[in-house]
Amino acid sequence: MLEMFIAGVAAVLASAWIGNRVVKSRMHAQASRLIAAGPQDFVDGAVLTAVGTVRARRTLTAPISQRPCIAYHLKAWMGPAWFTRTDMVEFVLETPHGDLLVEPWPDAGFALPIAHLRPTYSVAKAYLVAQGRTIREASNATFEEMVVEVGTKIAVYGVVHTEPAPPSASRELGFRDDERIIRLRGMPAHPLSIGLAR
Repeated sequence: MLEMFIAGVAAVLASAWIGNRVVKSRMHAQASRLIAAGPQDFVDGAVLTAVGTVRARRTLTAPISQRPCIAYHLKAWMGPAWFTRTDMVEFVLETPHGDLLVEPWPDAGFALPIAHLRPTYSVAKAYLVAQGRTIREASNATFEEMVVEVGTKIAVYGVVHTEPAPPSASRELGFRDDERIIRLRGMPAHPLSIGLAR
């Protein structure tokens, strides 16, 4: 009877682990595919893949690695379940064709290197308990983190939106007063996707 129980627990853990790998690889593959397929035209309403360097307007702190960044995707493995969080702030993408403002998108896809982290118990506990998880879950947690740091050269896929640049934004972003602000946004049919530039 004990052997059957142990085998059942092992099967649940194995299926959760395999399921996470499939979901993660799907997200990574979809983001990579969108980035590779996006055209390079800066036309209002068009789908675009833009390549450039990240410049921050403000930054976040990645919860586990404590790295300053403009976006992160974090997953915590706590036994048979994964806990996932993504956060992102608006940032400037400096491209050879001019600056783009990239808007945060809650369902952004990331095709970035994954850092596998096993933080100290106090770091894991402070983060997970604040997110409503238990101390027991925090004691066994391992983490995977993808981070977009300032100064990184990336490719971003999204939908172009242009608008007149107000004088205050022109000065802040380095645009001339008569220029337009070009934004890159996510949409349900075209989710914002970020990957390393090739």
